[in-house]
Amino acid sequence: MVTRTRTRTTETKSIEDKVEVKEVEQVEEKVEVKEIEDIEPYVEFKEEEQKEIVELSPPQPKVITWKKIGGGALLLNNRYIKPGQIFTATIEEIPTAFRDVVVPTDDLPSDKLLVVKSDIKYTIKRIGKTETYNIVSADGKVLNETPLTKVEAENILKAL
Repeated sequence: MVTRTRTRTTETKSIEDKVEVKEVEQVEEKVEVKEIEDIEPYVEFKEEEQKEIVELSPPQPKVITWKKIGGGALLLNNRYIKPGQIFTATIEEIPTAFRDVVVPTDDLPSDKLLVVKSDIKYTIKRIGKTETYNIVSADGKVLNETPLTKVEAENILKAL
């Protein structure tokens, strides 16, 4: 039996032969550094415009007197409030979960965004040639679900 052995030989060139080395001269230069001055914006207003500028302060919450109803104590602003006790606090200080346990004794300030507009006008319109009527808003939407008689429609319109 004969065995054959093969040897592989490869030539490798060194990396140093392929890389060229260049020398770089380092030159020191003197650079002058100037300090940057802060510039405040300058705006000129006419006398009329200066009078119109008014600083708006955020609205301060109104302090209201409250009365605790129901059983148990309420911990509010690091103090215990017992049943029947009267105390002062703003609306923001009272958590929404306890608003049913606390009743205001003063009038609450009205929120302009929550005021319902009552400018909606309703009219009574007859349905075809029948003796039934609908209550219709200014937008043309029908308020009632079923046709009404004239007396019923007038009563509902007075209630609105």
